[in-house]
Formats: sequence, structure tokens, C-alpha cells
Amino acid sequence: MKKIHKIWGLGLIVVLLVSMLGIVVPASAGTLSWSSETIPGSTGKVILDCDITDMDISPDGTIWASTNTTTLYKSTDGGSSWTAVTHSGLLTVDMVAVAPDNANIIAAASSNKTTPNVCISNNGGTTWSSLTTPQEGSEGSAMALTGLDVSPASSGYNYVAVCGWEWTSGTQLANVWSFNVGAAAAVWTEFCDREGFNEATTAVGTADIVSAIAFSPNFPSDKVLTAIVEDSGAVSLEITATPTSSGTRPPASAITPMSS
Repeated sequence: MKKIHKIWGLGLIVVLLVSMLGIVVPASAGTLSWSSETIPGSTGKVILDCDITDMDISPDGTIWASTNTTTLYKSTDGGSSWTAVTHSGLLTVDMVAVAPDNANIIAAASSNKTTPNVCISNNGGTTWSSLTTPQEGSEGSAMALTGLDVSPASSGYNYVAVCGWEWTSGTQLANVWSFNVGAAAAVWTEFCDREGFNEATTAVGTADIVSAIAFSPNFPSDKVLTAIVEDSGAVSLEITATPTSSGTRPPASAITPMSS
């Protein structure tokens, strides 16, 4: 009788194992392939009928969009509807950025290669003032802008930074400029003459340009701005500390090329 119980017990174990294996054995996969899909039509689905060149989202959830025209657009309902926002001082609005800690501070920039310009609003886009073409003193002015960002407030000031290149005496120079919004002596300050910055000059039309910038999320404490610099085909990541609210430069050791 004990032998019969053992046989039944062993048989039950075998049955359970077989049933479990039947569950875990994968089905054979089909051959991978690609197929074309029809692009959705625009009938009844157009929310904003324009080409969007840049976007940013403010702390209160408002979406801002630039359109390479004379108009900015904003949406307060997640993009379901849009409102045109008028401004002054720009031929076209190519870039837009909002302070990450203040929905009222919005910067807009034109990348025009003859008269690039930057505007700022301190009241959520109701009124705008021009920061003019980025230029430090008598140094070369910006000839084209490729990036825009606004910092969190530091010591009571938000910084607007733009990047691109300047043209001085027939040479093209990669550069970054920052403006200390709200300071008593608010000025544009350039970065290209800072020790360690990739500032090679070449004939106009080559690749020497700063293509993108971004402020550190911890800007109030680390004062860091990161820039992507293209230098005649090579790309480097530059990290620099932003000038103080008075426009003075920090020590040269504040900038460190990361790679080239």
C-alpha cells in the first residue's frame, strides 16, 4: 500500500512539472517586418496652423510656442487651444524660454542673421521690452542666435542667456551672452573671451558656433551654464560660471572644457 502511495505521489509531481513547463515555453516569434501607415489628415484636427520653431513650459503649466513669425502663442489647457500673444522689437520670434521659477518672466529671441534681437516680459507676456542685440560694450555683436534659456533666480536676478556666433572683421567667433534681468546695471556679458572657452575664429560660414545652452537646475548655488560648442567639425561641452549681477566675471578657473 505504501508503494502505491509513493507511485501516485511521484506521478502527481510529474504531472505538475509537465503542466508548468507547458505554461513557460514561449510561442515562436513571427518574422520582424515593417509596414507603411497612412499619415493622419488635418481636417478637423488643426489646433495651431503654423510651424512651431521652439517651445517651453512655464511653472504654472502654460505652454509657449514660437513660430518664426511676428507672433508668439500660448496655451493654458495643455495644447487644446492657443492664444496669440503680441510683442514688440522682434522681426520674427524664433525661440522662447520661461524662467523655471517664475511664470511671469518670458524671453523671446529672433535668430535673424542681420539683426538678431532679444525681448523680455516680466508680466506673463502682457508687455515686452527689448534687450537689443547681444553685445558687450564695443565688442562684436551677435550675428546669429541658435539657443535661448532663462535661469532660476539667483540673488534676486534671473539671467537670460543666448548663444550663436558673432562676426568681427571678417571672422566668425562662437559666443555666449548673458543678461542680468532686473539688475540696476543690467548689461550683456559675453563669454568667448573667458579663459578655457573654445573661441577659435575662422572665416564666416564655417562650423564655429555655440549651438545650444542650458542653465543648471541648481543655478542659484552653482552658477553653472552649459554650452555645446562646434569648432570646425569638432564638438565640445563647455561649463562656465555666469557673471555676477554687476556684470563682473568670476575667476577663470570657473570654466572647464569637458571634452573636445
